[in-house]
Parts: sequence; structure tokens; C-alpha cells
Amino acid sequence: MERTTVISPAEVEKQLEHCAAVARLTAQWGEQPLAFVDTYGCPNVRV
Repeated sequence: MERTTVISPAEVEKQLEHCAAVARLTAQWGEQPLAFVDTYGCPNVRV
């Protein structure tokens, strides 16, 4: 059975705000980051 996840426009907007905040923060650094990693709390991933 196929499952579809529906993301509300409000949640998309919230995530875009987070992206903009990260962009503002990293723009202040001397070098731009190559990647952003978020594990969503997965205990099996060590960064």
C-alpha cells in the first residue's frame, strides 16, 4: 500500500523561514558551508 505524506502550506512556509535563518547565519562566516546535515534525532547517526 502506498502512503502519501501531505505537507501543509503553513509547514512549508515554516521550513522556508528556517532555511532563510540558516542562510543569514552562514552568510556571516568567512567561508560558506558545503553542506547542512540534520539527523532529525536519529541516534544511529554520528556527525
